[in-house]
Amino acid sequence: MRVKGFTLIELVVVIVLLGVIAVVAAPRYLDFRVDGKIAAMNNFASALRSGVDLVHAKAIIQGQEGETGKADLGNGTNLDLAYGYPDMSYGNLDSHITKLSGWLNAEVVNRQTNKDWPREVMTMDRSQVGLDGAKRVIQFFFMSDSKAGLVNSKFECMVQYQNATESSTPIITTYLDAC
Repeated sequence: MRVKGFTLIELVVVIVLLGVIAVVAAPRYLDFRVDGKIAAMNNFASALRSGVDLVHAKAIIQGQEGETGKADLGNGTNLDLAYGYPDMSYGNLDSHITKLSGWLNAEVVNRQTNKDWPREVMTMDRSQVGLDGAKRVIQFFFMSDSKAGLVNSKFECMVQYQNATESSTPIITTYLDAC
């Protein structure tokens, strides 16, 4: 009489092989850090778009839709405007951060002065030319990427804000290839 089935040794070998495959393959498919960064960038870009729309609505109400203007946000912040949208062209990083905190509920810090921030936050930088050739942009990225030296002119894990022009609304672009 012949018995069909696995022996105990065969079962153990199969379980060990499955364990080895899981240990090797799991990090490749379960990189939650990258997924988290991508989700955070997308959420930040969405918040930025919503904030821009709210500022634009206030600018319309206050009659500040021209090439330049100022909007009183009602929280002690007077925001510079370009064509009725937030103008992030002029000033140093700290002034940009102050402007941003006035119209967007986000924790953004200056990467030059806050190098030892205790948790993961967004930071920003100015650039004369963005990744897509856009002029005078503000770029938002993670402080940890800045600390790791990953941020340069071609860095692609960020959100980029380009000011409004006479013919276009602000352009908010999300780059996620290097996350």
